[in-house]
Amino acid sequence: MHHIFSLHKPHRTIRLMIQILSAGTRFALVWQAGKPGNCAIRVIWSLGVFTMKKDRFRGIIFDFDSTLVAAEGIEMLVEAGLEELAPAQREEKIQRLKQITQEAMSGQIPFARALQERLQLARVTRRQVQQVAEKVLQRINPKVQETILALQKDKREVFVFSGGFAELVLPVTRKLGIPDERAYVNRLIYDESGAVIGVDPDNPLTMSSGKVFLAEKLRTRGIIPGRTLVVGDGFSDLAIRKLRVADFFVYFSGCVNREDIRRESDAVIEQFDQLLPLLRKLESE
Repeated sequence: MHHIFSLHKPHRTIRLMIQILSAGTRFALVWQAGKPGNCAIRVIWSLGVFTMKKDRFRGIIFDFDSTLVAAEGIEMLVEAGLEELAPAQREEKIQRLKQITQEAMSGQIPFARALQERLQLARVTRRQVQQVAEKVLQRINPKVQETILALQKDKREVFVFSGGFAELVLPVTRKLGIPDERAYVNRLIYDESGAVIGVDPDNPLTMSSGKVFLAEKLRTRGIIPGRTLVVGDGFSDLAIRKLRVADFFVYFSGCVNREDIRRESDAVIEQFDQLLPLLRKLESE
């Protein structure tokens, strides 16, 4: 489409072209003068050129437990360690386990404290960790694999931030085609007998603000590019958005209903096949 604007300008022939590229907007301004005393400014643009489109979401961060998988890995580990207790004692500890998880996910207690308290409820062995890992691998949520593949084909960088453990998370992320260097997880520490005795204390993901710290670090280094969207179900996921390290937070409600997280989210999805349509809608506005 061409628009011609005539002006009087008694100067010699001039040709000036300015191209401006900003926020998805492109136009060319061509200033041409023909005969002395007359010139024309011609503005040339293509379809949609004056639509101020937002940049694409190039970095997508996923939570793991109760998001990519229908499971809480830490709970499953502790429950495995409680199997040999008497039923009444086991049930009491399981209720305490679930209470701690709920308090941590809603931000009522620090994640580091919740992690330590849950691991102290039972003696967990390396063998039990491997057994739980096999179960978690079978609990990938519907449409997750297709969604991850579609995001990668669309040139988006996919990351997983998890307070869970490498032994449980990496088998799933590898199956989903997410490189190990894009999956950030905690690391269990074992004693000589193979019993879990703690978690690597130097890992930032043991902290309540660990995901925020990690996201900011990776964005500063350019590892997470451009606009960033977080998908998760917990306070630590929401915090990345609240502290403006991410640009958008999507609450995934398909596993657990956390009404306090839902209220503060930018959008809600119940199934993973709703994520791509949401992205396209956001990027077309």
